Amino acid sequence: MLGRIFVGALSALLLLISAPETAQAGGFEYPAAGTRPLGRGGASMTRADDPVVLLTNPANLANLGGMQLTLQSHVAFYSACVDRSGTVSMYASPAGHDETDPINRVDGALGEGETVFGTTNESGNLEHPEVCNSGPPGPVPELAFAWRVSDQLGIGLGVLAPAAVGHTIWGDDVQIGDRTYRGVVDGRPSPLRYNLIEAQLLIFFPTVGIGWAPNKMISFGLSFGWGIGLFDFTNIARPVRGEDYGLDVLTELSASDLFIPRLTFSVQVQPHDNLDIMAGFMMQGNVNAEGDVTLTSGYYREEALETLVIPNAQLNARQPWQVNFGIRYADRKVPRLRNRGTTSQVSGRVEDSMQNERWDIELNVVYEFNSRVDNFDVALPSNPDRPDGNWIIQADTGLPAALPRSLTLPHNWQDQLSIRLGGDLNIIPGTLAIRAGVSYETTGVASGYEQTDFMPFARVGGHVGATLRLGRFDISLAYAYLHQFNRTVTDEDAQIPQVNAESTLAEEEGIEPMFGDPTIINAGTYTSRFHVLSLGLNYHFQ
Repeated sequence: MLGRIFVGALSALLLLISAPETAQAGGFEYPAAGTRPLGRGGASMTRADDPVVLLTNPANLANLGGMQLTLQSHVAFYSACVDRSGTVSMYASPAGHDETDPINRVDGALGEGETVFGTTNESGNLEHPEVCNSGPPGPVPELAFAWRVSDQLGIGLGVLAPAAVGHTIWGDDVQIGDRTYRGVVDGRPSPLRYNLIEAQLLIFFPTVGIGWAPNKMISFGLSFGWGIGLFDFTNIARPVRGEDYGLDVLTELSASDLFIPRLTFSVQVQPHDNLDIMAGFMMQGNVNAEGDVTLTSGYYREEALETLVIPNAQLNARQPWQVNFGIRYADRKVPRLRNRGTTSQVSGRVEDSMQNERWDIELNVVYEFNSRVDNFDVALPSNPDRPDGNWIIQADTGLPAALPRSLTLPHNWQDQLSIRLGGDLNIIPGTLAIRAGVSYETTGVASGYEQTDFMPFARVGGHVGATLRLGRFDISLAYAYLHQFNRTVTDEDAQIPQVNAESTLAEEEGIEPMFGDPTIINAGTYTSRFHVLSLGLNYHFQ
C-alpha cells in the first residue's frame, strides 16, 4: 500500500515539474514553501506539521509523529509591469533600416499631433509603452516523506523547489510572413528588450535530512539538497551603443548546472511545554551553469543576417545564504507527547499540534545574505577556428563585430530581512483548523539596479489557510496576496547599461568607446504583486 501511494505521488510530482510552464526561480523566494506555512505567513519554522520541515528546520524531523507522506504545490500568479522613462525617438536612427523592414520605426521626433503606436509627450516624441509580464502561472510542487524511526531519531527525503516564480515574458510574439518576432510591444520592439524578453528558470532539490533529539528539551537537524538547475534567458544585445533596432542581435542563453549543493542546519529547544524556539542556517552553492549561446543578428529585419551558435558558454552567479530564527507559543490541551507514534497507535488518531493544541502563534525572522550576489557573469570559450580565439558575427551589411569573451551583468543585491507572524486556530481539534498570517520583507536590491529579471522589492503579505482532516488524511488550502512597493528609478540614478560588444571590448582594452558610453536601460517605474494559491495533501501512516 505504501509503495503504491509513494509511486503515485512521485509520478504526479514528476508530471508537474516536467511541464514547460513549471519553471521556478532560484533567486528570491516569497514566504513560504509548503501549503500550511503559506497560510501562516511563512511563520512555521518551529511547528512540526508535515515533512516540509526538511527544507527549513530539519531538527523537527525528530518531532514529527510516525510516518508521513506529503504532496503539495503552490500556483503563483505574478503581475509585474515596467514603464520605462525616455522616448523612442531619443535613441532611434535610420542606420541599418530600409522601408521593407516589417517592424515600424521612428527616425526622428514626430511632428506636432502625430502619433505612431502610442502617445507623444509635450515635445512630440513617442513615449515608451508600459510593458507587463505575460508569463504563465508558476507551480511550485513538492514531494516529501518523513519517518520518526525512534523517540530520538527522524529521517526525511523529498524533492523540493523554491517558492518563487521563474517564467516571465516581456513583450509579445508577432508572426509576420514565415517569421516570428519576439519581444514586440505596440508594433515595435519592446523598450525592455535589452534587459529581458523571456526567462525560464527551473531549480529543484532532491533532499535528504536527519533530526536527532538526545532528550525532550532539544533537537538537532541537518539536511542536504542536490540542486539541479536549468536556465534560459532571451534578450537583445548590440554591436555598438544605441537603440536602432536594425542592429539588434537576439541573444538566447540555454544552460544547466546539475549540482548546486544546499546544506541546512537547525536546532530547536523546548524550554517550556508551551514554548518552542529554533535557529537555523542555510548555505547554498553558487550556480556554475554551462550551455549554448545562440545569436541572431539583424533580428528585426525582414531577413535576419546571421545565426551563430556558441557552445560551452558559462553562466556564473553567487547565491544568497540564510539565517533563520523562530519562536512559537501554543495553548496546549494536553502535555507534550514524547512518543506520538506509539500514542497514536493506542488512541487510533493522529497526535500532533492540530489534535493536541487549541491555538498557537509564531514569529519567524529570516535574514538573507543577498549581498553575496553582486554580478552575473557570462564567459564564452575560445573560438577554435580563429587564431585570436574571438567569435565574429555579421552585425550589419559590411560590418562584422567581434564578441567580448566575458560579460559582467551587474545586480548589486543587498541583504534582506523578512518578518513573519502567524498562527493556527483548531476550531474542531483533530478535524478542522484555520490559520492566518502576515509577512513583511525589506528590499533586496540597491537603488538604481532595479531590472526585470528579478524584482526583490519591499513587500507586505496577507495570508490565510485551512486544513481538513479525514481520518489520517489531511487536505490543506492556502492563499496569499503579496504587494510589492513600487520603485521609480530616475535617469540620474539608473545604473544598468545596455549590453553591447563595442563598449565591453573597449573596457577590456582600457580605451574609450568609439560611440560613447553605453545606453542606460533601467530607468522607469516598476510595479509588481503576487497572488498565490496552494493545495497540500498529507497522509499519516501511523
